[in-house]
Amino acid sequence: MDAYFQTRAVEHIVGHPLEFAKLTLTKALMFWGPTEVSHNKEDELERRHYTALHVMPIQFGLIMTISFAGATAVAVEIMGNRRRRKHDNPQQKRHAGRAALVDAHLSDWRPISTAISVLMFFYVLAFFLSILPFFNAGRYRIPIVPFLLFFCAIAFERCAHYFRRQRKLYCFGIIGTMVAAFVVMSVWPFEYKPDLSNWHYARGVCFARTDRIDQAITEYESAIRADDANAKAHFNLGMLLQKVGRTLEAARHLDAVAATGAYELEAKRAKAQALVSGGHLDAAAVELESVLAQYPDDRASLLMLAAIRADQGRIDDAAGLYKTAIALKPGDSATHYNFGATLAAAGRIEPAIEQFQAAINANPNFFEAHNNLAASLVQLNRLDEAVAAFRAALRVEPGSREAAFESCAGAGPAIQTRRSDRAVEVVANRQSGRCGCPLAYG
Repeated sequence: MDAYFQTRAVEHIVGHPLEFAKLTLTKALMFWGPTEVSHNKEDELERRHYTALHVMPIQFGLIMTISFAGATAVAVEIMGNRRRRKHDNPQQKRHAGRAALVDAHLSDWRPISTAISVLMFFYVLAFFLSILPFFNAGRYRIPIVPFLLFFCAIAFERCAHYFRRQRKLYCFGIIGTMVAAFVVMSVWPFEYKPDLSNWHYARGVCFARTDRIDQAITEYESAIRADDANAKAHFNLGMLLQKVGRTLEAARHLDAVAATGAYELEAKRAKAQALVSGGHLDAAAVELESVLAQYPDDRASLLMLAAIRADQGRIDDAAGLYKTAIALKPGDSATHYNFGATLAAAGRIEPAIEQFQAAINANPNFFEAHNNLAASLVQLNRLDEAVAAFRAALRVEPGSREAAFESCAGAGPAIQTRRSDRAVEVVANRQSGRCGCPLAYG
């Protein structure tokens, strides 16, 4: 994968050298600019909208301004030293003692700081050049900030040094360089414009993850106001509005997602679910039919539409949809189980038993399938098989012992039970003709 992208990058550079040069220059100016270029979050907007960050005096633009003045002072000093060396008298150098030279260096740390400054300058330059071809984000400037602060210290130290020595021209020169750099930073030609919509979207995600639904909805709405084409904000807002029962508003936002072409399938499914939650079954069915016309193999839409048809009493249509879903993914225990529950609720017990058994074959530990199979067998008076099914359910979940019986009424007193072990006793009573058991499926 890396080799593929490297090859494509080289091909682009060779084929479009002027465009590459322009983009590289833009990235370089943005790297050294005053604005924080975002990576995973909009840092610049975080700084602007939070008082503590906004009033913080130490920002990259200010650091860059002062450090530039410090680097300029070091460069001027190096050039001045070179000129002085050319005019030094060699005879004086020869008579100067080694001890005197050592004392001179120890009494003045500036030559050492100048050497360190040169090393730091080349480190910063090398780091910048290593980042430039690949990245363009504010976070990649962090490693050079300590070195820039060193140059800031150099600027202040040199300014104070020249002021004490009454060399005010040099002092004002450093201050003037700072002012000039500040002016350039203020009118930087390639200022990065942060994405306000994406910033609100990210805040909405954080609020939603911490179950602060109202704040999340507000942030998503703000994201959409900033950019109506933000499909992610429309989608998440639609899902939250569905969650709080505002189904028609949810459907409108999910329609907006589909209109952008992004997340189209997921948006249409979510819209259908929102319509179902609001009780608009016919509209949900229409939406799912349009999805299946475009994506006939989408199992999720098939199963949703099957459940709607079952609720509408159109059992044959639901059965056809379930069969199509099973054909797309044979052996899916949940699909077989739901199909069986639909058939059993409609009174089609024999085919329901087949589906429950298929669910158990696919997943022998499917507790609800065992219970519903037992309930269906009771309906057909196949009581020995029903007892075996209930006992299989108990083996799967001996602690729960939930049964598929809602109630059991007979010739004697009513027996209310939700336990599989009691259900076995009910079946035994049924065998002796003592009660009848209407069953509920789910």
